[in-house]
Amino acid sequence: MAFDSSYLKETVGDALARGCCATVVADPNDPVEYLGRWILRYVKNAEIEGKFFMERDMLAEAERKAREEAERLREEAEAYEVQKRTEAEALAEAKDDPFVLFERAVQVIEKYTDASASYVATIEHPEGPPGELEEGEPESEDEEPPPAPPEEGEGDGAEEQPPEPEPAANQKPGEEPKPNIIKFRYDNCFLRYVAATEGDRETIRKRGVLTRPPPPTDDDEGDEAAKPPPLPPTFRMLDEQVPSFYLSNVADEPAVQFFKRFPRMGSYFAAAVQSLDGEFKALVCADNLVPSGSGRPFSQQDRDFVWDVSRALTKALTDRDAAREASREARPQEAVFAEIKEQVTKTLYPPPPEEGEGVAEAAPADAAAEGEEGEEVEEEPPAEEEDDIARCQRELRNLEKHLVVEERHASEAAAAVEVREVVRRLWATQISAVAAAAAAELGQMTHAPRSTFRVLRALVHILREDASLWASWPAARTQATEGFFERAVGIDAAAERDMDAWGAARRELKACAEDQLPLECPETNIGALLRKYIRSIRATANKAVIMREKEAARVAREEEIRAKKEELEAAEKQKAEEEEEAARLQAEQEAAEREAEEGAEGEEEEEDA
Repeated sequence: MAFDSSYLKETVGDALARGCCATVVADPNDPVEYLGRWILRYVKNAEIEGKFFMERDMLAEAERKAREEAERLREEAEAYEVQKRTEAEALAEAKDDPFVLFERAVQVIEKYTDASASYVATIEHPEGPPGELEEGEPESEDEEPPPAPPEEGEGDGAEEQPPEPEPAANQKPGEEPKPNIIKFRYDNCFLRYVAATEGDRETIRKRGVLTRPPPPTDDDEGDEAAKPPPLPPTFRMLDEQVPSFYLSNVADEPAVQFFKRFPRMGSYFAAAVQSLDGEFKALVCADNLVPSGSGRPFSQQDRDFVWDVSRALTKALTDRDAAREASREARPQEAVFAEIKEQVTKTLYPPPPEEGEGVAEAAPADAAAEGEEGEEVEEEPPAEEEDDIARCQRELRNLEKHLVVEERHASEAAAAVEVREVVRRLWATQISAVAAAAAAELGQMTHAPRSTFRVLRALVHILREDASLWASWPAARTQATEGFFERAVGIDAAAERDMDAWGAARRELKACAEDQLPLECPETNIGALLRKYIRSIRATANKAVIMREKEAARVAREEEIRAKKEELEAAEKQKAEEEEEAARLQAEQEAAEREAEEGAEGEEEEEDA
C-alpha cells in the first residue's frame, strides 16, 4: 500500500489535489461527475501542453542545428576565402621562375572558380630579322681601342657639365615641361601561350601563338567582296588598353577564335599582367566552354578572383622589375667591367717604359704578327761566273736568311695569338664567375632582353649548337644554363672557324644594340660580357690565321731549303763524278801517251840496230 500510495502521489497526486480544490471552489451538485470531467479536461490540456512544448523544443533544436550549420558553412566559406586569398598572396610574394608562377596561377584559377580552362599568354612584339651582311663586307673591328689621351682640362678638377635640355617645341621659356602621357602600342603584337591547365595543355601547345589577322593587301582593297577577318576581342582589349575583358557568352561574339576550331558556348574572362610602367606584359585568361565546362556566365566572385590572380602576378613580376631597376641604378658590374677593360688595354697596349705623351704603342709581338709582310731580305747577288754548286750555295744562303725572318714572324704570330688568348681568358674568367647568376637572372625574365638575346644566339651559332632550341624566348631561357656558359668559355678560339656559322653570328650581332646590353642584364652584365668575349674569340681566330700562314710559310721555306740542299748535294756529287771521270780520262790519256812514247822509242832503237 505504501508503494501504491507513493506512486499515486507522484503520478496523479498533484492533478487530483488541484481537481479536488477546483471541485470544492465550484461546489457542484454532483462533485464526483465534476471532478471526473475536470480530470478529463486536465489530461487533455496536459497533452496539448506537452505537444506544444515538444514542438517548441523540436523547433528550438532545429533552429540550433540550422544556426550551427550556418556557422559551419560561414566558417568554411571564410576558410575557403582565406585559402583563396592566401594562395593569391603566395603568388604575389613568390620568387620562383615566372613561368612556374604562370602554371601555378592557372591551377589556382581552375581550383577556385567555375573555369574549366585557364591559360596565360605573354604579349610579345615581333623581333625583326637579323642584320644583313653586304657582299664583301669586312668583319667588325676586332681590336680593343687604344687608350685615348686625356682631354684638355681633364684631371684638373674640371667636370664636364651635362648640356641643359632644350625646351620642347610647344614649351615657353621658364615654363615647366608637361609630363608625357605614356601610351603603349600593341598594334603589331601577338600572344604566345606559355601556361595552361592540364586538360588544355596539349591543345595550347599546338596552337602556340595567336596573331592578328593580316591587313588587306592593295588587291584586296579594290575587291568589295574581300573583307578583312574580324579582330579577336583580346586584341581589342589591348588596343583599347583596358586591364580586363569579359564575355558572358562567346557564341555571341563572331570574332572569337576557338582552340579546337569548333564554336562552343560559355563565358570568357581575361585580365592583364602589367609591368612597373603599366605596360601589358601578359594575359591571364579563363573560360568554361561546354562540354568540359558549365557554359554559365562567370559570377562576379569568379571574375574578381581571376583579377586578383592577375594582380598577384603583376606584383610578383614588378618586384623583379624593381630589383632589376635598382641593379640598373647601382650598376654592380660597372666597376668589374671597367677593370677588365683596363686589363685588356694594358695587355694589348702595354704602357711605354718611360712616361711620355701621346697614345701608348701597341704590343710589339701583336704588331709584328700583322706587319712586315713586305720586309725585304738582302739577298746575295749571283757572281759573274758561278757553277751549279756555287749557285746552289748562294741560293741556300739566301733561303736561310729568309728562314730566319720567317721563323721570327712565326714566333711573333704565335706570341700575338697568346696575347689574344690572354684577353679572351680575361673575359672568360668573368663569364665563369657570373655564369650561375646570369642563368638565374635570365630565367627570371618573362620576355626576351632583345640585344642580349641576339648575342646569345650569335654564341649558339659559334658553338654550332642547335639554333632551333633558341627560336623563342620561353624555349631559349631554359637553354641559357650555367653549362651553356661553361661550354662557351671552353671554346678553342685558335681553331679554324666555320665561316657559315660565323656569318650567322655576325648577322645576329649586327642587329644588336650594344648600348642596351648593360641595361638589360644589370645584375651580371652577361650580354656585354659575351659581346666582348665573342670579339676576343674572333680576334684570337684572326691572329691564329696569321700564325698558321706564318707557320706554313716557315715550313714551306724549310722544305725549300731541304730541296735546295738536296740539289746542292746532287750538284756536288755530279761534280765529283765529273772530276773523277775527267781524272780517269786524263789517266787513260797519259797512259796512252806513255805507251805511244815507249813504242816510238822502241822503233828508233830497232832502226839504229
